[in-house]
Amino acid sequence: MRKIFYFVAMVAFSVFSTACHKNDDIHSCALSLHDTAPADVTVTYTATVLSGSGTANSIAYQAGTDNVAVTNPALPFTATVALKKGAAINIAAVVTVTGGGKISAVYGYSDGGLNASQGQQLCGQ
Repeated sequence: MRKIFYFVAMVAFSVFSTACHKNDDIHSCALSLHDTAPADVTVTYTATVLSGSGTANSIAYQAGTDNVAVTNPALPFTATVALKKGAAINIAAVVTVTGGGKISAVYGYSDGGLNASQGQQLCGQ
C-alpha cells in the first residue's frame, strides 16, 4: 500500500511541476524613453514589431503639455507631434512579445537643421 501511495505522489508531483512550467517564449516589457527638445522640433514616436509576433497593451507619449495614452494600439504605431524648445519628449509602452519576437519603441526628432536625434528601446530576444 505504501508503494502505491509513493508512486501516486511522485506522479502527481511530476504532473503539477510540469503544468506550472513558465513559458520562456513570452516576454512582457515596460519600455520608456525620455529626452528634452533642444529647439522647436517635430517628434515622431513609433512602436514596431521587428520580428516574431507581439502586441502593445498601452502606449503613452508627450504631445506638447498633454500626455496622450492609447490602450491596445495596433502595431506598427506612429504619432507625430510638434514640440517647443525645452518640452519633454517621452514615450512609454507596455508590450508583450512571443515566439522569440522583438518590439522596438522609438522617438526621433528634427528641427530641419542641426538638431536631430533618435532614441530606441527593445523588448524581446
